Amino acid sequence: MPRFPKNQADIVALAWLLRTGLKDNLAIFPAPPVIWAGIGIRRTRFVNARGIALAARATAEAAFTAKDEALQELIEAMKADIRYAENTVDFDDDKLKLIGWAGKKAKTSLTPPGQVRMLEAPKHRSREPVGSFSIGNNPQTAANPPHIKSSAASMAIGKISPRRYSLKLR
Repeated sequence: MPRFPKNQADIVALAWLLRTGLKDNLAIFPAPPVIWAGIGIRRTRFVNARGIALAARATAEAAFTAKDEALQELIEAMKADIRYAENTVDFDDDKLKLIGWAGKKAKTSLTPPGQVRMLEAPKHRSREPVGSFSIGNNPQTAANPPHIKSSAASMAIGKISPRRYSLKLR
């Protein structure tokens, strides 16, 4: 079963097909709830209303564009006058209040943050101890890990000098 269209262009196209189909096949569809002329009138009324709405939208967009441009001009003019007033009175707060503005605020240091309410140490997600390793589910590689040697074994072989990696505590 076909679905009724959702967008306006498809609805208008279907209205035209429905109108012409009802008009041309009166013998098959003798008494529809809305006659073919009624469908045509309603389609024409919709097309005219859509044109009026599009014209109104274009007019509204032009009006909003003009409003935004006027607002931008007003902002630029006000900022220029405020800069002039600030420089003229050397940021004197009392004199700037006469024009509805205020001088520069005194610099203040930031307040220190408050006490931490919830502080938790991160939990290790693995069940293995930190620093351990596992190599898949293969029992052979788990029993005999390939080419992995501890630092103590490397020191014993002589590849790493212990002095180079010792920690110096102050």
